[in-house]
Amino acid sequence: MKTVIREFILAFALAIVSFLIPDISVSQAAVCGDLFCEAGEDQESCEMDCGTCGDLDCDISETAESCPSDCVEYCGDFECEPGEEETCAEDCETRICGDDLCQAGEEADCPLDCLGSPALCFEDSECDDGNPCTADFCDGGAGCANTPLPDQDGDGSCDAIDGDDDNDGVSDSADGAPFDPKACQDLDADTCDDCAVGVDGFGSSPDFNPAKDGPDNDGDGACDAGDPDDDNDGLADVDETVTDPFDPDTDDDGACDGPLAVSTTCSAGPDNCPITANPGQSDVDADDLGDACDPSPVDDVSGLVPCNACPADLPGVEIPGVPAFPDKLIGHVTCSTEQGWKNHGAYVSSVTHLVNFLDKYLNIDGDALKDAAASSACGK
Repeated sequence: MKTVIREFILAFALAIVSFLIPDISVSQAAVCGDLFCEAGEDQESCEMDCGTCGDLDCDISETAESCPSDCVEYCGDFECEPGEEETCAEDCETRICGDDLCQAGEEADCPLDCLGSPALCFEDSECDDGNPCTADFCDGGAGCANTPLPDQDGDGSCDAIDGDDDNDGVSDSADGAPFDPKACQDLDADTCDDCAVGVDGFGSSPDFNPAKDGPDNDGDGACDAGDPDDDNDGLADVDETVTDPFDPDTDDDGACDGPLAVSTTCSAGPDNCPITANPGQSDVDADDLGDACDPSPVDDVSGLVPCNACPADLPGVEIPGVPAFPDKLIGHVTCSTEQGWKNHGAYVSSVTHLVNFLDKYLNIDGDALKDAAASSACGK
């Protein structure tokens, strides 16, 4: 190829000279040094014109036999010759300067690819890759560096531009802990963080859920940590020192521990025997301590024989461990609904008979009960 170029240049120069000086006769004699290997010259007599075998230029004095390296087409000479498209990718592959791939033949004419990757730079602005999620800077002689910025939740949007860095469903501007999916805020003011329970951490599903921000034993919408009454029985948790603050009916007798009824669980209390089952809430001596847990269920005379009512007008009295009162015992009472007790003696006598009957079955202080009857408004 060099020969063709040189011959073209010489012919062009001769044409110009002939045109400018038509009377001058240009000598065609071989001249060593005119960069043309002409007849009469060879590699030995004029190496300058006739070249050297191995310079990849097939000069006039060279043949395929005398210098195959210059005159025989071969794969690897950086020229894609006809027929090499499919057999010599090294010569015929597509070369694109700037693709960060230093391919054969690009060493000299594409320093961008072959003199360092990434490309050489002098200022950070030269390294801007257009990606807001990379830190772009020029690392001196080492070239450009484009370092990925942090992405806390791994959603592909770096923290610098992500409006919800922990994917909990609460924007960073309203999130008290923007990098923690288990903490965000407490909109319902129940002292439980609305993201505390969560769903999938940094995953794509939102963890924010005020209605499900912690255990809620009574299902009233306030988490247990901030609910003053976790069983909704009307008795504050701090006051349930004996009963279970998470169970409205600790003894399962149908009466709520506190004053409020809890649907499908228990009727309004308070239970007169909160940790001992006392169905019906019987309290013979009316001392607000149920018979099932009262060590002395008949220690109050007013509960046995009320001064302001006749026993016959009262509902049937049942005392655990005591048989039904005999008719003669009730019949001994001299009392009528219209007139009340006949006299003081009748009231005291009625209490005395009842105490004597109960003393057979219960450990009671009979004398104290009799004295209480005698000193009551009905016994004086």
